[in-house]
Parts: sequence; C-alpha cells; structure tokens
Amino acid sequence: TISSGVAYHHGGMLPVMKEIVEQLFSAGLIKVLFATETFALGINMPATSVIFDSLMKFDGKRRRYLTPGEFHQMAGRAGRRGMDKMGHVYAKVDKDFDLVSSVREVVSGPINPINSRFDLSYATILSLYGSLGGRIVRAAEQSFGTFRKSKKERIARRKQLGRRLDLLQKMKYIEDGALTAKGRFA
Repeated sequence: TISSGVAYHHGGMLPVMKEIVEQLFSAGLIKVLFATETFALGINMPATSVIFDSLMKFDGKRRRYLTPGEFHQMAGRAGRRGMDKMGHVYAKVDKDFDLVSSVREVVSGPINPINSRFDLSYATILSLYGSLGGRIVRAAEQSFGTFRKSKKERIARRKQLGRRLDLLQKMKYIEDGALTAKGRFA
C-alpha cells in the first residue's frame, strides 16, 4: 500500500492521483512503484533500478515486443544523477517462450529518431500563457521539436506563435499580459 511505500502508476488513473504518486515518488516516499510506460514519458522521475516483468506489451491490438525506443525510454530511468554511480535494469526473460533474437532486438536494436509532436494550438497557447505569461515564446523556442529544427524553421515557428498571440489579444482572450476571464474559460 502507499502508506508502506508501494504504489502504482498507469495511464488510466485520474490525473490528480497520478500527480500525487509522482510527488510522493520524487520526494522519496515511494520505494517500489509498479508502472506502465506512461510513467517514463515526459517527466523526470529517475529510480535506482528499473525492472521489466516482460519485454512484451499489449498495444491495443496485439501482444508484441517492446521497440528498442520504448525499452530505452523506460530503462533510462535507472540511475539517479548525483546519487547513484550507476542504474540497474533487470528484465524477466522466459527461456521457453522469448526468442533470443527478439530480446536482443529490444535491448540493443537501433532506436528510431524522436519526433516532437508539440502543437501550438490555440488551446495550448492559452494554457501555457496562463502559467507562463510572456515567457511563452521562450518556452516554445526551448521545446524539443524547435531544438531540432533549422534556424529558418524556428523563425517561422516564432512568427506563427506571434500571429496566434496577436489574434488571441484582438479577440480579448489575452489582455495586459494576462488571460482574461474569456481566456481562462476557453
């Protein structure tokens, strides 16, 4: 149970419950966490060790082996910077079921490049503006997707954001450097 330092984390949880588990984990109060790959996405939650009960997953249609990228995304949580000399990754492999070639591919196969799906939709802009205010432009410039783009593409991204911010101001979603009631509602 969570009071004894054992918890779980998965995509089907209520967001507030996931956030509570994440805060307890980052505070060092969770010693064992059973998690799906959603725990490894986008948040910095390093652990001493990562243990895979299986190198397979159900992807909504079928059971398949993890891709090397999925494996490394989760395994990469092992080892807390500045605290552990190294992280440890363990994987349960069934010698009667798992194919050596498949396990080798998961663990050491080539990793596909990561492509950002960061979208500057109006809803995203309003959400970010609510917490960042005018710093939104700098935050957008520092996103992973922007980092990988050429200088020409970054200038076009910045211009697109500027046009969208101007429109949101004209439509009274943003005023005097803050969201209006209309902007907060949207």
